[in-house]
Amino acid sequence: MISSPIVRLGILIVTPFLLGGCGHTLSPLYEDFRVDEGETSGNDIHALIEIAVIEAGWTLDEPDAPNVVSTSEATVTHWGLYKVVVSIDVAPINGSHVRVYVHPYRVYVWGSRSKLPYMSRRIRNFVLPDLTVTLADQGIFDLDVQLADDTTT
Repeated sequence: MISSPIVRLGILIVTPFLLGGCGHTLSPLYEDFRVDEGETSGNDIHALIEIAVIEAGWTLDEPDAPNVVSTSEATVTHWGLYKVVVSIDVAPINGSHVRVYVHPYRVYVWGSRSKLPYMSRRIRNFVLPDLTVTLADQGIFDLDVQLADDTTT
């Protein structure tokens, strides 16, 4: 039994850091992009998003809102009892930004579905690389890349 309060406090402080290193890397279910006004001026952002999504290999589907570009589900992985499917919604925000919402689900062989609450590395690598390139071709750039490449400040 540990009787020293200092030792107990030390264990209490160190344990979360040790356990935190064992956790999964989780990402939110969206990615933000910035619209470059110089490259997209005079063009309809919605049309540019549609072009980028189609060029990235996604099949368009009926959106829930008129300003959103939605896709059909695509299979990311197929395991024995379930497969992971993903669809995306791409929405312009105030004309200066675009947000890609990712909707991952597990679809079990018996027909039930469960939403995944995070974007795993595999899902991220399935959705974003091609889409990031095709959006950049349309003048819409990933904010994370922009911040990492910004050497002027």
